[in-house]
Amino acid sequence: LTQLDFNPEKEIRNLELLKLRFGETLLHNCEVMLKDVRDSKRINAHILESSSFLTTDAASQDPTISALIVSSQFWPSFKKETMELPEEINKVFDRYKKSFEEYKGNRTLCWTPLNGKVTIEIEINDKKTEMTVTPAQATILMHSQNQKEWQLDKLSAVIKMPASVLRRRIGFWQVQGFIREPQENLFVLCEDTQAQSESMEAQSNVIIDE
Repeated sequence: LTQLDFNPEKEIRNLELLKLRFGETLLHNCEVMLKDVRDSKRINAHILESSSFLTTDAASQDPTISALIVSSQFWPSFKKETMELPEEINKVFDRYKKSFEEYKGNRTLCWTPLNGKVTIEIEINDKKTEMTVTPAQATILMHSQNQKEWQLDKLSAVIKMPASVLRRRIGFWQVQGFIREPQENLFVLCEDTQAQSESMEAQSNVIIDE
């Protein structure tokens, strides 16, 4: 799941050899998982080109999305932890889900918002930085672009994430120098180079779980 450009062809050949050795029954789940990865690329391409997904001119301005669609009963369980995505991202997810339901009839999608990766471009004072981060890290920064200061408990309520977990994830941006904590449980977006440097220096000895 961490390798979104994964090509299943080699693994399918290995699976066929394993089935000869151990029988098909024991390897059924593996077969379904590889089929999911293979089929998902085709389904994803179809949805992204469908008229129901490309509904309006505004859709061209939305973030691009690429989904890996798996059969939940055949995969190990995902994290139970949840998170509320920003509204503009939820709109894209909802449009994708609607297109999937039209394509697949009686099936639907249940998103796991903490899984995956996000490529974002951060622009502060004409300085641009492109990074690949987790969905949780991207969500934190997206909320900071509309509101520069957040109390930990208020941001926790908006994102629907426990404050202790959210603090650890904000720590990633503190180490990067994009967010600082001028007073306890108050987090502020750094909008100049000096503030970024000070934030990075203050966090230099902090170990971040993320």
